[in-house]
Amino acid sequence: MVEQVDLTKSQEGKWVREDKKRGLFKVSRDAFTSQAVFERENERIFNKCWLYLGHSSELENPNDFLTRNVAGHELIFNRDRKGGFNAFFNTCPHRGAMVAREECGNALGFKCFYHGWSFNNNGKYATRSPKGVYPEDFGKEGDSVDLSRVPRLEQYRDFYFINFDADAISLEDYLAGSKEILDIVSCPSSKHLALKAA
Repeated sequence: MVEQVDLTKSQEGKWVREDKKRGLFKVSRDAFTSQAVFERENERIFNKCWLYLGHSSELENPNDFLTRNVAGHELIFNRDRKGGFNAFFNTCPHRGAMVAREECGNALGFKCFYHGWSFNNNGKYATRSPKGVYPEDFGKEGDSVDLSRVPRLEQYRDFYFINFDADAISLEDYLAGSKEILDIVSCPSSKHLALKAA
């Protein structure tokens, strides 16, 4: 059971102590160690904002993949056969086992070690089971047998970001003025100009 904590106060009083006259601003140590604060932070911040997943240069070829833990979620970041970029939860929809167990590689598909469920690298269920193991219409429309996609995957200048909130604002709106920094680091001629100006 999760500890129930009043998130406006620490065990010693307040989470934050601010004394403007003396120029003091202190945060209680409890704020950094409390499981309840951590879970609330994930719920209210990290599950609703854009989080960096990776750069396209990490997946140079079709079928390249890598696994990452982002905000406590195990993910597969990959390029499919056609070169499209994807982000999937690294969890088999059957029994929840981890599907891709290597840190990186090049694969046409992924196979869960638990019961052998297979998935194309576009996330589609691809197991060829002997007749009679599953109903004839198994895996057809409406069944949740494919790998689950992260609700939002967007990129800006080959930097890929994910969001666990399907209703989040667009990545471009979220990045706002920070896009200028990504523009500079992404464009070799801009880097050269910036270095010359300095």
